[in-house]
Amino acid sequence: MIKKTIFFVIIIMIIAAGNVFAQNTREMEIRDLQPGIFVSENLRAGQEIWYRVTSAEVGRLIVETTGSTDTYLEAYKVIRGSERVIIKEDDDGGEDTNARISIITEAGTAYLFKLRGYNASIAGAFRIIALLEPLPRITPLRIGAVFSGSIASGDDYWFSVTATQNGILTVETAGNTDTFLEVYDANFNFLEEDDDSGASLNAKIERHVTTGETYYFCLRGFGASVHGPYRLTARIR
Repeated sequence: MIKKTIFFVIIIMIIAAGNVFAQNTREMEIRDLQPGIFVSENLRAGQEIWYRVTSAEVGRLIVETTGSTDTYLEAYKVIRGSERVIIKEDDDGGEDTNARISIITEAGTAYLFKLRGYNASIAGAFRIIALLEPLPRITPLRIGAVFSGSIASGDDYWFSVTATQNGILTVETAGNTDTFLEVYDANFNFLEEDDDSGASLNAKIERHVTTGETYYFCLRGFGASVHGPYRLTARIR
């Protein structure tokens, strides 16, 4: 009798576990985002929503939210069919407390984006959109040179830097504009980002480099509404 009771308890536990697994699978349902089309959603406290964007060609993919809900985004690259590798995350890169992620895509590659509130208690309405654009125009930035420009609200500016010697490469902005920098390798793989490591609100990135290596730097204001003049320099020591 004891053996039968144990057997039935085990069966019940297996069924219950199966129900939990099915529920988790439903909660992690992946929704396809069509580029250029806003999708309106309501986020529950503690909820995670997954989106998929497939890029047919090399280009720049931007995924961002709008609205008053404090959102958080993580970007993943899908490899070997189903394996996910995180490549980037963002909190307030968009307007106000909205999340915004910009990545360079590979042709025929799927990217997943996990959206949640900044903390588990946040809930509310939001809209999300994916934008696929051609590769940006890239301005060469010479070692020792100073580039002066002006950031327009919501725009990105791309620069290439080729190391002329071994050492530590420093790329940083100067001025009163709150800048944000990202750096990519020669294949446009994201490496790191920075907000305020420079003077005041300026961005600054340092990397060990080897002669002949090329890196790409993406410059924008910290927040979609930030605009103003800046100076950008690159040096190696």
